[in-house]
Amino acid sequence: MKWLPAIIWAGLIYFGSSLPGVSVSSNTVADFAAHKLVHLLEYFIFYILLYRANGSFWQSILTLVAFAIGDEIHQSYTPGRAAKFTDVLIDLGSGLAGAFLWKYLQPILPSKLKN
Repeated sequence: MKWLPAIIWAGLIYFGSSLPGVSVSSNTVADFAAHKLVHLLEYFIFYILLYRANGSFWQSILTLVAFAIGDEIHQSYTPGRAAKFTDVLIDLGSGLAGAFLWKYLQPILPSKLKN
């Protein structure tokens, strides 16, 4: 049961990657920023869910990176999408930010949110 939120979140990420590429703005800078912000939020949350499921920093990071690589490969087969190594790096950075925040927030969180 501890893995269920992480599995559901992974499914949502995978579903989002299945959608054809769309622009959120005619401004290319805003469009780029919006897409990278989505990566940041997706994988920030994904790390926390993975860590809550297994309690291991390294296992969570390695799982996150493996999923990010698989997600980019999946996107390369989706119309209007492309695989980008920079997105994997953004996903890794997001996971590390999630790890940092989780480490410093955990002591002040209510016990039911800790694990």
